[in-house]
Amino acid sequence: MLDKEIKNLLKPIKIKLYFKKLVNYIFYSLLIGSCTSLLLLIISRFIPITFIWEKVLLTQSICLSLGVIISLLKFPSYNDTANLADSFGLKERVITSLELSEEKGSMAMIQKKDTINSLKNNNIKSKIKLKPPTKVIFLIIFTMILTITVGFIPTKAYNRAKEKEENNKIIEVEKEKITKVQRDIKEDKTLTKEEKEKIDKELIKLKKKLKDMKKNDEIKKEIAALYAV
Repeated sequence: MLDKEIKNLLKPIKIKLYFKKLVNYIFYSLLIGSCTSLLLLIISRFIPITFIWEKVLLTQSICLSLGVIISLLKFPSYNDTANLADSFGLKERVITSLELSEEKGSMAMIQKKDTINSLKNNNIKSKIKLKPPTKVIFLIIFTMILTITVGFIPTKAYNRAKEKEENNKIIEVEKEKITKVQRDIKEDKTLTKEEKEKIDKELIKLKKKLKDMKKNDEIKKEIAALYAV
């Protein structure tokens, strides 16, 4: 009964300890994500990387998600909570009580009652602060400022990446149009089966051709040729 009461008193402290760890994991994850994003942006100034800002956001999201998952995997045990409670002046009372769990001797019972009184008289939960590490906050802010600054530095690689982005957007729009034409042809009752298959093959070839094109001018010419037919 006393063992259960000790754990019941430790439970809210255990939950608060988890949230303290969660805050730390989140901010350290943000720091790792910010550093990774900065590195990615620096690389993108020399090597063309399309949709760089989307990749930066994805990197941050992955790091943040991993931080939350790791915090759940490292959910504090009762022993972790006991050690924390003892660090606030309970002088190993709590951890000793957990070690004496299931012990029914008179000395063990006295020790456990003393632990219960100590936990009730000391508001351990309020002493656990959820404030993230100040140094980590400053490092995150500094890294983010650097990331934004680097992101606005124009280079040849950056310009090539932007051109690729525009090409990809044009290709996707045209591929959607071709897909729509393919659907319309299937429903067309005036064409024969052979005619439908022939047109469909040509449209599939065109899709592949668009995918392989790298220059905006080439894409525009091919599209113009298609609609001129």
